[in-house]
Amino acid sequence: MKLHLPLFMLILIIIVLNAQTIPAQEQQALVSPFKGSTLIGSYNTQFTGLIMLVNPLDSKKNPATMVKEGELNSNIYKSPENVSTYELYKSYLGLFTGADFDILLDCKVPDCNVKNITNGTYGYPNYVFINRTYEGEISSSEKGYLTGWTEYYLSVKKTTADGTYYIMILISSQRNLYSIDVLKVDEMDEESVNLSPELLKEKIKSEGKAVLEGIFFETGKAIIMEESNPALAQIAIYLN
Repeated sequence: MKLHLPLFMLILIIIVLNAQTIPAQEQQALVSPFKGSTLIGSYNTQFTGLIMLVNPLDSKKNPATMVKEGELNSNIYKSPENVSTYELYKSYLGLFTGADFDILLDCKVPDCNVKNITNGTYGYPNYVFINRTYEGEISSSEKGYLTGWTEYYLSVKKTTADGTYYIMILISSQRNLYSIDVLKVDEMDEESVNLSPELLKEKIKSEGKAVLEGIFFETGKAIIMEESNPALAQIAIYLN
């Protein structure tokens, strides 16, 4: 996989929430923290995989999952005491909608089984946030409160002149905790999205592989969902 330069060497579009001036250490973030929030943990890595929850929901209101690879910036915050989790959620949803982000999942109770799914995906037994080495004062218990008590979840996509970004926000009902993960995808991954059979053949011939999006599994199961049919059809045409 081709690695990209660190984010601080890239030109990013900074979106300001609630007319907030973003501190210098946050300049590499694509989306700012809520006004008055306190940064308690920061994690950066040049290349990793990030699992995200996305539409569609199954019959039990569980979302599908999608994995992207690239450069990750993850920050965990404490919101101001007088700000509700609902206000946080509506602020970010309004920001993403107004700035023409692609909404991959807008997950909240009772429309979506958010608490159990985020705990199973990012908490026990995977410990995604706990296994990251965050700089700052965040404790393991606070990471557990973030992933085990998620009340609202958002995943979105934005393509800019600089590249394609995936953003994931978890808002916990406990201890004013919320997180913002920003992943800049690996260039080769984005180039191979929605390939035609002809381009799929060309990519495999020239590079030995190709990545095809749009294959969804039921959460926690090796069962392919019906929404995967268009992507599977491209593979079938190529194989034929």
